[in-house]
Amino acid sequence: MSTTAITGRLRDIKPNAVRPTLELHFSNVDLAHLPPGHKDPITLLIDGTNWTGTIGLRPGNDPYVHTYLHSSGTKRSCTDVFLALGLAEKAVLGFTVRERGVLELVEIQDPGSWRPGGHPDERAGRPAPLRPRTRADNRIRSATVASTW
Repeated sequence: MSTTAITGRLRDIKPNAVRPTLELHFSNVDLAHLPPGHKDPITLLIDGTNWTGTIGLRPGNDPYVHTYLHSSGTKRSCTDVFLALGLAEKAVLGFTVRERGVLELVEIQDPGSWRPGGHPDERAGRPAPLRPRTRADNRIRSATVASTW
């Protein structure tokens, strides 16, 4: 019986945020080994633990695992799972395909590295990014200003 190997890569999808957000991405050439539909379940066997999540399939994007994983009633972010393994953005991971949508991590080909200022410890002192003001914010501000007159 032959086994199929595929490669996953970690990306920090919020490099300017106070905390990194690591996502696991695969190449489009590996679609035959991944769940067939957007938000279909995927299982990652990592360090003896079965983590289940969902796959993101959007036209024009590489397939990726959504932000949260579940195992035995526990919910953790992909970021937490991969940081616990000592990985960083740009990590390259080797998986064996057990069956379509069930992947076992068998090799850390490259643990990755953080861009300057991107390590989680270096981000802790950053102020939270500003969010765009919404119409609701403007109404609240207008009401507050009007009540102070």
